[in-house]
Amino acid sequence: MYNNSSLEVLTVDDVADILHISKTIAYKLIRSGTIPGFKVNKRGWRVSKDSLAEYYKSQSKLQYNTP
Repeated sequence: MYNNSSLEVLTVDDVADILHISKTIAYKLIRSGTIPGFKVNKRGWRVSKDSLAEYYKSQSKLQYNTP
């Protein structure tokens, strides 16, 4: 069963704004699979809120686990 947040999707612009990164970097992270995303047409990408939350958590853990 799906929860509401798994059905919510973000654009590349949204991802860039949320992470405070450039749109170019957001595209690179999505295309490489670092942030899981999916194409909705020839030029558009979307990312689920859950995928972005998992990416954010993994990055936070990396920052705080370094000596």
